Amino acid sequence: KMKTATQGFNTHLVVQGAYNNLKKSYSDYMMVADVSNRFFDDKLGVFAQLTVDNKNLSSNQMSAGYYFDSAKDFLRTESLVLHDVIRIRKRFGGTFTLDYLLPAGKIYFKNFFSYGNNNEQNYSEGFTRSKTHSYNTSTNDNSSAIFSNILAFEHDISIFKAKIKLSHSYSGIDALDNINYNFANLAELNTLPEDILPKDIPDYATNDIDNTIWTNYTAGDRITKGRQLAASLDLATDFTISNQINGKIKFGGKATYSERSYDYRNVLGGSMLPLGGIPYRVAVLEAFPWMQEIRSIENVTNDFDMPYTLFIDKNFKHEEFLQGRYKMGPVADIDLLHKVFDVLAEEYEVLYSQGKEVSKTYSSYFSHKAKDNISYDYSGNEHLYAGYALADVNLTSRLKLIPGIRYETKVTSYTGVRGITGQYPNEEYKHIDTTTVRTNSFFLPRVHLRYKALDWLQIRLAYTKSVARPNFYKIIPRMDIPLAGNSVYVNNYKLRPELAVSLDINFAISNNYLGLFTIGGFYKEITDKIFLQKGRILENPEELNIKQIYKGRFYTTAENNKETSYVKGIEVDWQTNFWYLPSFLKGFVLNINYTKLFSKTKYPLIKYQSKVITTPPYLVKEAIDNSYWARMQSQPDDIVNISLGYDYKGFSSRLSMFYQGDNFISSSFYEEEHILTDSYLRWDLSVKQQLPWYNLQVYGNIVNLNQAIDRNFIKGNERTSRLEHYGSIFQAGLRWSL
Repeated sequence: KMKTATQGFNTHLVVQGAYNNLKKSYSDYMMVADVSNRFFDDKLGVFAQLTVDNKNLSSNQMSAGYYFDSAKDFLRTESLVLHDVIRIRKRFGGTFTLDYLLPAGKIYFKNFFSYGNNNEQNYSEGFTRSKTHSYNTSTNDNSSAIFSNILAFEHDISIFKAKIKLSHSYSGIDALDNINYNFANLAELNTLPEDILPKDIPDYATNDIDNTIWTNYTAGDRITKGRQLAASLDLATDFTISNQINGKIKFGGKATYSERSYDYRNVLGGSMLPLGGIPYRVAVLEAFPWMQEIRSIENVTNDFDMPYTLFIDKNFKHEEFLQGRYKMGPVADIDLLHKVFDVLAEEYEVLYSQGKEVSKTYSSYFSHKAKDNISYDYSGNEHLYAGYALADVNLTSRLKLIPGIRYETKVTSYTGVRGITGQYPNEEYKHIDTTTVRTNSFFLPRVHLRYKALDWLQIRLAYTKSVARPNFYKIIPRMDIPLAGNSVYVNNYKLRPELAVSLDINFAISNNYLGLFTIGGFYKEITDKIFLQKGRILENPEELNIKQIYKGRFYTTAENNKETSYVKGIEVDWQTNFWYLPSFLKGFVLNINYTKLFSKTKYPLIKYQSKVITTPPYLVKEAIDNSYWARMQSQPDDIVNISLGYDYKGFSSRLSMFYQGDNFISSSFYEEEHILTDSYLRWDLSVKQQLPWYNLQVYGNIVNLNQAIDRNFIKGNERTSRLEHYGSIFQAGLRWSL
């Protein structure tokens, strides 16, 4: 829905600036301006709005990797990676609507567009138990465009109120010239203790920058496109059976067509280790003579090495990383890396035209026919046809019944790549393009009942059946089988949608002193819950349309759970103001919302142990069912929202708190490796003051006042697996209305 013009000439202007304390930046801003009016006796309305904003969404991140040693029943820290991510998002958008009032209806044409640029620079530093200390610099620069158009006609036709709507939307993302460079010292860390904590790993690094060298790089373009066309018809009519029984009947239908595609192209990159990429290193040194001079000064005698010191950005400084919990080393100069890549790409084209591609063994450069240039591409379309009917029936002055049913059919057709990864990165990717077509249909009934038992008490009951279809990417017929190794990665295009049946009951109590108090319970059963299956041996390859020769490999795919999942809980909400209190106390307002959740689902978990048999092959893997019941993923136990405000004349303020309990987000082959999010508590503050001049209003917001940090941890020993910190945002702005 988009805003339309109200009566008279109206204009509004919002100007906002902000301070990001994580990056000590004042560069954030937002400007919104709109103007509207009605003409020809208010029949024609015109509304236009423009928006410009610039946001710093930078973050500090930490992630740790673990390995569960089942023989020792011990979870060991294997790696640590630190990320200093600088994200700048710029947006320019607008809305333009026309509406015309008819004697018995209206017609309107609404348009929305948004163009943006997202620039991300990711500086990371990694440590591994294998003694490697690495530095990675990457860029992700993409532009996005969204256009939406809606043409609608509403008119009374005989006894029906009719609404016809046609809509179109387009979205596209172009991510061009994104690069990723890695530098490493392959033997720099001292031996790590078995029981080391992630925070202590950097203490075992010697930080030997002089012997850190350029190891590899990649670059490529990503093009994503999507378009949707839709048409709908809604008809509604009132009816009266008696003085008590009356209401409204509504029915209609909708058809949509959507298409989307993804093209990962122009992927170039490769190894810069001593045995590979010799002509490329020579080309870089010739293009940047000062690098050779620095190599001479630093006494680099190995012709194969490109030291990290050649690429370091001496002007970059990390702010206090993760509130001082870790320190990060130097980063590479991104502008220089782009210039270096231009030299590498030009050298590749020269060698390719001369038929002098470097040997596969050294994998110095990926070719345009390599896996990364092909494997993730897809295209496809979807058709959705739906019809519905519902009634809003007043059975008595206190009892209302709202029954309804929806029928929908969805047909999807997607083309993906099924291929085999060779032994070396720049080998031609042997693959076939595969298209699969899926069709599913559902009847989805619902019934709502509302009973006004007393003037201050309402009771609501609801039965709802709903469907959640799998993310389209999960059903694209993509498959990748590494020639070397023992794994299979395959999408499951046979995934069934999740079906949920929900029962809800709600009690609402209201009066002048209490305000509005509601308490309700809900119960939901979900069948065919989708989950990620990994670590299981492929016993029936034909089920995934895979050749029998790959039987016995470990596979990763998405599957439907054969067991029913359950969610139930209680929600309590209280909204009130204290108008009855004396003096300044009457300005306080309060809103409290609490949800208690109980969920469970059975996670299929198969472990394998070696078993000796008397016939060949004598040693086999025996499957043991270790399936277990646990919370559903992404379902916390507790959610709390509290807002305390104060209003007085032209002043208004709100202090709000959000709390979410720990959350189960990822299962694993071993239960000890399951990942949970830690409980999260955040405070926000907003204030505004109406000024006595020119209808002006000044406002301010503080987002994440307490600088809360997102944390994930490992169930086995509650060690941190991930931290993400965005800091606080301080916003101040001015609103003007005329």
